[in-house]
Amino acid sequence: MSKDNMNEIKQSLIYLACPYSHDNPEVRRFRHQTVNQVALKLHREGHFVYSPLTHNLPLIAKQYNLPVKILDLGILQSIY
Repeated sequence: MSKDNMNEIKQSLIYLACPYSHDNPEVRRFRHQTVNQVALKLHREGHFVYSPLTHNLPLIAKQYNLPVKILDLGILQSIY
């Protein structure tokens, strides 16, 4: 990859942060779904997007054979 291409990637990389922790699991679910929708929209616009919620929750669920929808802070604390 040329230096120009690397500069283009660096310029279009977006780190998409979103709060997740909340006592109410419905709020956590809403936040996860919302950040996923925004990440997808940005991706479709041609951006490289890294969103910790979008990328990490499915990986943790897969590792521990859990459905993503039940992951919450309490479960994560018990795993780690």
